[in-house]
Amino acid sequence: MAGCGRGPDLVPNDSALDSELKLLERQVASLRAAVADARKGELFSAGDLAISVSEEVVQRATAQALPIQQPLGGDFQARIDRAIVNFRSMQGSVRLEGRVWALAGPGTYADLVLLGGIHEVEVDKETGMLSAEIVLDGWDVRRAAAIGAEGDWINDLVRLMGDRGLAALRDLVPSIRIPVGIEKGIDLPGIYGGPVTIPSGHLPLDAQVVRVLPLSGRLWAMVHVTTSGWESSMGSKR
Repeated sequence: MAGCGRGPDLVPNDSALDSELKLLERQVASLRAAVADARKGELFSAGDLAISVSEEVVQRATAQALPIQQPLGGDFQARIDRAIVNFRSMQGSVRLEGRVWALAGPGTYADLVLLGGIHEVEVDKETGMLSAEIVLDGWDVRRAAAIGAEGDWINDLVRLMGDRGLAALRDLVPSIRIPVGIEKGIDLPGIYGGPVTIPSGHLPLDAQVVRVLPLSGRLWAMVHVTTSGWESSMGSKR
């Protein structure tokens, strides 16, 4: 009986097809975990807050860090100009597009595509900044000579990428930073002089991301908020 699966002859490591396979594996694992949590009533906690950002917002935030240009080895130069973000089926995927060329012949280039996923989504409780990291799964070089004939440099580039793998491309990956404005506390000025008196004070808030859900074109961060209790202002009127 014929079967399918990962294998060196079927799916080369770090290839575009390998990236798609990694994404599908993560989607299947995430969907299974989400279904299990939903059946237990634990997918969404009633006490958590939901913060969401759209694909377009994340794409614009990523684009602010572009272009990124870095050398590859001693013979090549690469530049990333565009990022495409997708949030579907419990996973965030990123496609980075640019060019790579040989330093000896800058008039001849090839299209470079980097494929990866979004991981480690966090919200800094001090700054209210949502951050996420793009982890590469694969790459692809597509021939597109602009001037002159393509030479052996394409084969040299592919060999270099095959030897060094995705580590050679890390410096071409932008970071994701989006301000979401989570307050660190609530200040109340107090109410005096009427039938009801409310002393002024401060309610500190501590926010922590407990779950990330990339769904239907949006990145949802479920935030658990706790407080150490009400703090009365010094010198409050009595």
